[in-house]
Amino acid sequence: MGGKYICQYPSDEGIVCGGGTSKYGYCNWHVNKCHSKANYHRKKMDKMFRDGQTPEALEQALDKMLQQVKLSLESCP
Repeated sequence: MGGKYICQYPSDEGIVCGGGTSKYGYCNWHVNKCHSKANYHRKKMDKMFRDGQTPEALEQALDKMLQQVKLSLESCP
């Protein structure tokens, strides 16, 4: 079952690396770059903005949830 994977890491010019890789989809040269904490958070924030989840919208949603919790606690005897 030995399959060959190809590194899909795109360069700044848009050229795909194309080297041999592990099951993670990146060669040893690029795997550390792709799994770094900064890159992870950048991609996570990019996805949030694409989905329309701006920090302000998330803050408003959390405030609304907090108000609901406060109201439910006030109604308890």
